[in-house]
Amino acid sequence: MDEIKLVSQSEAQAIIDTREPKGLFYTIEGGIYVGIDNRTGDAWVEEFKTEQECMSWLKGEEHEEHIDEKTIYKKAIATWGQGSQIIITFEEMAELQKELCKCLRGETNIGHIAEEIADVEIMLGQMKLLFDIEEMVESYKRHKLARLGERIEIEASQHKGGLDA
Repeated sequence: MDEIKLVSQSEAQAIIDTREPKGLFYTIEGGIYVGIDNRTGDAWVEEFKTEQECMSWLKGEEHEEHIDEKTIYKKAIATWGQGSQIIITFEEMAELQKELCKCLRGETNIGHIAEEIADVEIMLGQMKLLFDIEEMVESYKRHKLARLGERIEIEASQHKGGLDA
C-alpha cells in the first residue's frame, strides 16, 4: 500500500496543478480534509468531514452507502429528458474513443480511460432503462459471450494446428 503523506495547502495545490509527485496525499483546509490520489498522475481530489473518511477513500476502502443505480438513472432521465441523455451517451462514447486513440498513439492515460469507461457504463445503464431492455441486453450478452468463447477456441485450435504442421 502506498504511504499517505500529509502536505501543506500550497504543496497540495502544486500536486493538483502539476500532477507531480505521484502518490497519495491529504491536506486540511478550514477543518475539511482534502484527499489527493495522484498514483496515476490524474490527481483525483475529494473533500471529507473527517480524517478517517479521507484515509478510507485514499486506501480505496468502500464506506459509502449502497448507491441505487436505477433510481439515479431514472432521475437523470426525468431531469434532463430522453433526447438529452441519448446525446450525452454519444458524447461519452466519443470521449472514450478519443482516450483509446490517445493510448494507441502512445500516451499513458489509464486513469482517463477508466473514467470514460465509467461514464459510458453509466449512460448505457440509462439507455437500458430508458428503452426497458435490461433483460434483452443480458440475453444478447450471454449469447454473444458464448459465441465469442467458441470463436476463441476455434482460433486457438487453428493456430495450434498451424504450429504443428
